[in-house]
Amino acid sequence: MILIADSGSTKCDWVLLTKNNSGRRRSFRTVGLNPSTMKKSEMFAVLNCSEYVLECKERVKAIYFFGAGCNNAKAVAVLNSLFAELFPMMETCVVQEDLMIAIHATSSCAGVVGILGTGSNCCFFNGLDVEHRVRAMGYLLMDEGSGNHLGKELLRSYFYGKLPTDLKIDFERVYSLQESELITGLYSGNRPSAYLASIGRFLIEHLEHPYAKQLVQHCMREFVENQLLVYKEELKDHPLFIIGSVGYYARKVLKELLEEKRIRVKTTFIRRPLDVFVQGVLNDVTLLDAIAS
Repeated sequence: MILIADSGSTKCDWVLLTKNNSGRRRSFRTVGLNPSTMKKSEMFAVLNCSEYVLECKERVKAIYFFGAGCNNAKAVAVLNSLFAELFPMMETCVVQEDLMIAIHATSSCAGVVGILGTGSNCCFFNGLDVEHRVRAMGYLLMDEGSGNHLGKELLRSYFYGKLPTDLKIDFERVYSLQESELITGLYSGNRPSAYLASIGRFLIEHLEHPYAKQLVQHCMREFVENQLLVYKEELKDHPLFIIGSVGYYARKVLKELLEEKRIRVKTTFIRRPLDVFVQGVLNDVTLLDAIAS
């Protein structure tokens, strides 16, 4: 059996495929696994509590894991060790950063790929290799346009008293905004970026409100200017792929900003790259061999 995962900091989506590529598949979800922000023991506990993992652990022969925080050798080594402990029959283990499933899912041709989910990232894929122009430094310093960026800006507006009354009432009705809970979630919790992203979802759900749209525009403008425009020359001749739920639901705002910046390229928005990637595997199982080599 083959286990494929697409993990952000908030959630991890898994698909289990039969080894003979017969098309049978089973999907499930766990908490996101990010080796840059979680200890190995924490990630082990997450997987060891999943009934789906426990059911298949003795039959999984290959794991393909694409995740946030997997852009360095130490993180890859931690996950390799973790999966070796959990899946004793595993023969193949491939761990790559989350950008890679976006690249595998979108096209084998060159293009600019941006991720807008709990976090954000951007790169240029030249057809063979990934080119990073900006080092990703996580939710405290970067992650422009991401879910956690939206959550941060929403909380700032709320506590500075800038939210319009109707939006403020809706916000207070949906979320517990007691100071003690917020402080715990932001500064004492295990996954503050995911916590912020859960709050940022409110803006996406209220995009029809002028002020909510204004905040989303602000965050997306920072993503475009600080991350996307680093690849301005490549965007003259190559397509753009925006991956992740935040980018997908804010696509109208992003299209307006791209037009404003006179970036007129073919742009594809994909909410769940895992679905596209798995379909590609079902159509051509040699895709996995190419990734593993």
